[in-house]
Amino acid sequence: MAKKFLFFALSFLFSPTLFAQTEDRLDDHIEDWSQLLHHGRYISENSQFYLSSEYDPKKEWELSLKELNQKSSWICKFPARAYLISMAIKKSPPSYSHCEDFLSFQKRAPADQVSIVYVSEKMQSPESGFGHSFLKIAGNDLSHTFSFWTKMNDVDPLSLILKTFITGKKGYFTMAPFSETSSYYIEKEGRNLWEYQLELTQRQKTLLYFHLYELKNTNFQYLFHGHNCSTLIREILKVAYPDFSPGHLWATPKDVIKELHYSKKIDKTIQHIGHNSFIRVLNKNLQTTTQDRETIKDLKLPSLEGHSVEKTALYYHLAKEYTAYEYSSGHISYAKYKSAVKDINKRVSAEARDFQITIPDDSNPLHSQQDSQINLSYHQIDNHHYYGLGFLPVSHKLHNLNLNYESEFQLGGFNLLKNVSNEEYLLQEFNILKIKVYQDYDPLIGGTSFQFDFGVKQILNRDFRFTEGLRAQFGLGRTYSLFNDLDLFALTHLESFKDNDHSFLREKFQFGLIIREIYNMKSIIDFQINSPFSEKRIYDLDFIQSFNFKNINLNTQLNFNWQNGIQKNSYSLNTAFLF
Repeated sequence: MAKKFLFFALSFLFSPTLFAQTEDRLDDHIEDWSQLLHHGRYISENSQFYLSSEYDPKKEWELSLKELNQKSSWICKFPARAYLISMAIKKSPPSYSHCEDFLSFQKRAPADQVSIVYVSEKMQSPESGFGHSFLKIAGNDLSHTFSFWTKMNDVDPLSLILKTFITGKKGYFTMAPFSETSSYYIEKEGRNLWEYQLELTQRQKTLLYFHLYELKNTNFQYLFHGHNCSTLIREILKVAYPDFSPGHLWATPKDVIKELHYSKKIDKTIQHIGHNSFIRVLNKNLQTTTQDRETIKDLKLPSLEGHSVEKTALYYHLAKEYTAYEYSSGHISYAKYKSAVKDINKRVSAEARDFQITIPDDSNPLHSQQDSQINLSYHQIDNHHYYGLGFLPVSHKLHNLNLNYESEFQLGGFNLLKNVSNEEYLLQEFNILKIKVYQDYDPLIGGTSFQFDFGVKQILNRDFRFTEGLRAQFGLGRTYSLFNDLDLFALTHLESFKDNDHSFLREKFQFGLIIREIYNMKSIIDFQINSPFSEKRIYDLDFIQSFNFKNINLNTQLNFNWQNGIQKNSYSLNTAFLF
């Protein structure tokens, strides 16, 4: 009798009718299911991420259903998949009572609140030039982060480029306490964090939370432009938001944040400001004297006599932030840090200590312009006329609005010109890597401006002739903020150039002004002396007038060059469409 019952039960369980029903359920949940499987992309073969030998959503559903019915350890390894199938078939969640590790995870890292966190750019490091993003979960006074990254420790730069952009590198999806992660970025790297708390239903939160557990032992492939911190976070978020898809050619952390904002999925924003940024803001607002700064560098408070409560509070926070900066930079011991903070607190009233300092959210990535652009232009160069087409896949140019960044900066793209009169084409610029950073110098914490170019470029050679070739250039200097909207920069460069006929190495001095004007207009004056110690020195003066709108930039550029009384001028009219 028992054997007959078992036979009929198994016949019913594996009957075509039941599988037809489960297939219907799969059709209803195919997008959610495929997202939990990450569409079979960028998963390392040794991850054991699938039950089937290759990615097949239908087969994976069938095999997973068998595991669910057998209440196997598969449920503990893939709780989100078990939850989705169980809710689709039985309309109730499965039991996880036998899953010790998963239950321990829920106790150690509860998720009453889920956030995405944006880490501001670090332009001194190319891999951090577009910022970083990670997920944060919080509950019961505990908070943890989930982040995707790779190691950039290859000695051979060509090997690094090959692996990062083409073949892929080993990626690491890691979990850590939020206090450790935030301390690393804020104190060690001096970067700001923007936390965006997400609006989630209970079902969305459960699927997302359980899926984070599924990924903790999964090996992913990392590609700088195709599968990075922002793209994996985007794929994870699509588990909760199936319709979420930032429509960008190259999704950056800012693109993901903005799309969440536009689709009204952000509930609340919290700023975690780094010591560097806070010191710069306070210093500018106070307009400190040399004596004030020397006193603060001695980890003491300047004279507060006659100051209002607000100004006293600003000095108080500046002294505390600088002391914390010195400690996080490793310049003073913990004991000295605690002693200095104690002395600073003694000198300030409770009213001033508790006074709320409002930090402007200028650097909030939600307010930044789109960071890809196509440029249409008209040029006159050496009495020849050209039409131009330029493309920048990600980031900004110096004449764009950079108000939401911590410094004026530019990354390079390419610009192709066609002669109006004939079929001549001219590759004016093609950058493999181009970075310009004009970081204003702060009297307390310093600040370095630099430029690095490597790629094909049209230049005036030492014989004062236009030529195209391979150029590498490195420059170093300082930028001073004379007023809130006026920066003065000065850099010294070393430039190497090679074309079909010549190669040379020359030095270059550069001086200029960046002027931020009303109605989002911007002017740049750039003066350079090429080979300043040579009889064949070339003087180069550039002037750019830029008009910035929401997703359009209009600018005109004038260029004047002199050598031994001979002059060559050029100009261009440009329209850039940002997307």
